[in-house]
Amino acid sequence: MQSRMKKSRHNATKYKVLVAVECIKEYKVVARDKEEASAFAEARALKNNNSLAVKGYIVGDVETALIEELKK
Repeated sequence: MQSRMKKSRHNATKYKVLVAVECIKEYKVVARDKEEASAFAEARALKNNNSLAVKGYIVGDVETALIEELKK
């Protein structure tokens, strides 16, 4: 594919393409209940927004996918 791209660059057009990439990050938090645990984890994810922005990412929706109580 790359060799094909190089051959036809002289008549190519530049495009801006936005790509949504979904990823999952696991956080371990101490909370009173599942709702509070979810809020703490989402807050941590959003706190990292600045470091991601430097790398060109825009944090969109942050939502909890799973809450599981850990055994003590």
